[in-house]
Amino acid sequence: MPLDPELFLGQAQRLAETAENEADYRSAVSRAYYACHLIARDALYGVDAGGGRRPSHWAVINAVTMRGGGENDANELWLLKTMRESADYVTDSSHPDVQRVFSESRVSDWASLAARALAVAGALVPRLRTLPPVS
Repeated sequence: MPLDPELFLGQAQRLAETAENEADYRSAVSRAYYACHLIARDALYGVDAGGGRRPSHWAVINAVTMRGGGENDANELWLLKTMRESADYVTDSSHPDVQRVFSESRVSDWASLAARALAVAGALVPRLRTLPPVS
């Protein structure tokens, strides 16, 4: 039985609620994105992309736009992706890429970004689950 990617959202919530350091908040952001990415991918292409070649993150976001999620859901998934990239790849919080993500998300620190990512993901997951599959 496949893992339900929504479990990653629960993990993100636990990380944010019990965070002991910046790494916990960053990990919460990452897990929130991957919950949404995997739910969308599986809805669109089948569990684990039907065992075939897995579509890129960009392909999933494009398919969300084209398959009924619309630009709003695709934009929210893209926002989560940019949050995740900063959380996973940029270690200096004063780096312009991190500051841009903070500004675009209207937050000033990792704890607030994790809370924002969780709010976006929590609202997005039910809509992503209803995406029609790509034929």
